[in-house]
Amino acid sequence: MPIKVVYIDDEEMLCQMFKEYLQSDKIDLAVFTDEDPGIAYCNKSHPDLIFIDSVSYTHLTLPTNREV
Repeated sequence: MPIKVVYIDDEEMLCQMFKEYLQSDKIDLAVFTDEDPGIAYCNKSHPDLIFIDSVSYTHLTLPTNREV
């Protein structure tokens, strides 16, 4: 059974590169350039691994309580 992997990035070129390098019989890969469909897909399919472009989607990352 292939592992389910999701990649969410606003840059289309990076999504295509990720798909070209990782798509295989052992990896069921879904890529998204928009966070809303990506999140909806994750909620529905429960992937094993999720990659998120944290620079573009900082509001999706966990908040930090770091004082400067």
